[in-house]
This record gives sequence, structure tokens and C-alpha cells, in this order.
Amino acid sequence: MGDQSTDMDFTALNDCFAGEIDTSGATRLIYATDASVYREVPLAVCYPRDTKDIISLVSFAARRRLSVIPRGGGTSLAGQVVGNGIVADVSRHMNRIL
Repeated sequence: MGDQSTDMDFTALNDCFAGEIDTSGATRLIYATDASVYREVPLAVCYPRDTKDIISLVSFAARRRLSVIPRGGGTSLAGQVVGNGIVADVSRHMNRIL
């Protein structure tokens, strides 16, 4: 069985997403863990820039029946921020209260 992320076409999301989408193996492995013992490699890691990106990401995932795993600092102790869907790391761009 091949790498699941290479089977998923993120072109449709990339066309309406201002932030970054990373499907590299190295990044996906980094986001496969938190402070818990759980390990699940996500399909991709996205760094949304704004609310519009979040809406685009959730719509993309819903159409494909994928989960979206919100992630901030990744310090959970019970595996809440790991999963085999799409990780949405909001800590890179969405880190201020306006």
C-alpha cells in the first residue's frame, strides 16, 4: 500500500487556500505525535492564514469525508492533536487576537 498522502489530491484546496499545505513525509512525521504516547501520521499539515482558509479547509475535508485536527502548541497529553486526517496548525499565522 502506498503513502496515503500521495493518493490524495490537494490541488482543489491549494487553489483557494492562502496558507501553506505540506504533504512531505518529514513534516507529517513531526505532526504524528504530541506529548502523549499516540502516533498517527496525518495526510497533510496545513497552516491557515485566516478564517477564509479554515472555511476552505473544512469544506475540502467534508467533501472527502476527512477529519480536520486543529492544533496549536501540540502539548496535549492524551493524543487530541494527532490523527490520520488533515492537521490544521493555527499557531503559525493565526496567533493574535484582533
